[in-house]
Amino acid sequence: MIASSHGEYIAFLEGDDYWTASDKRQLQAAFFAERSDCALCHHRVSYLDDLTRQIVGGFSAPGI
Repeated sequence: MIASSHGEYIAFLEGDDYWTASDKRQLQAAFFAERSDCALCHHRVSYLDDLTRQIVGGFSAPGI
């Protein structure tokens, strides 16, 4: 997948994932534009129970 990708940035959204913010990619692109020494960023993650749709766990990025 990565070998066939092209462009300035690559964003991963895998089968069971979804983004809750419509401006996620714009925010991350701005982050990289301001920090040329940064090669990777990630965001807060929540785990949902498939049956109840309730948040059952997660983790935050440092500084969030």
